[in-house]
Formats: sequence, structure tokens, C-alpha cells
Amino acid sequence: MLTSLVQKLIAVSITIIFVAYLGYGLYNKSTEGVVLNESIEAETTSEDVVALVTKLKDLKIDKTIFSNEAFLSLVDFSSIISPEEQGRPNPFAPIGAEDGTYRAPKTQTASRP
Repeated sequence: MLTSLVQKLIAVSITIIFVAYLGYGLYNKSTEGVVLNESIEAETTSEDVVALVTKLKDLKIDKTIFSNEAFLSLVDFSSIISPEEQGRPNPFAPIGAEDGTYRAPKTQTASRP
């Protein structure tokens, strides 16, 4: 017969192989489900968009609201926004680089005695 050490080694090996097989099966099953769920979501989303477009095509707007007295009494209180100066062409350039006045700092060299 086999010694107890060999029997334990075989039992541990079989257990490790079994656990690895189950883990691989669960991992493979979960990734297939993700791809399947994404395709189902894409189909559902596209069906929702098609249904919404169909509803919008069937939508009829009553244009008499624009001649209604309440609509005509509305007042526009918006203010004109004056154009303002834009930011720098390259915000990452050193200050002064865009107008040509920038000078790179001089590097000092150490003099040897």
C-alpha cells in the first residue's frame, strides 16, 4: 500500500485540481454572462430609441398656443452678453511665451577651483 504521506499528497493534489476547475468554470461563466448582458442592454437601448422616435413622429403640436394671449404677454428679460477675451492659446506654456517676450532662465554652471 501507499504511505500516508503519498496518500495525503494525492488527496491535496486532487483537491487543488478540483478547486481550480471550479474556479475556471465560474470565471468563464461570469465573463460570458457579462458579454451577453451587454448585448441584451444594447438591443434594449436601441429598441427604446426606436420606440421613442416613433412616439416623437406621432407627436402633434397645437400651434394655437403661440397666438394665446398669455403666451404673447411673456417678456424677455435676457441680457446681452458682451464678448470677453479668450484664454491663452497654450495654457501650459510659460508666462510670456506666446507673445515672444519669454526668455528661458539662464543656467548657472559651477566653476571649479
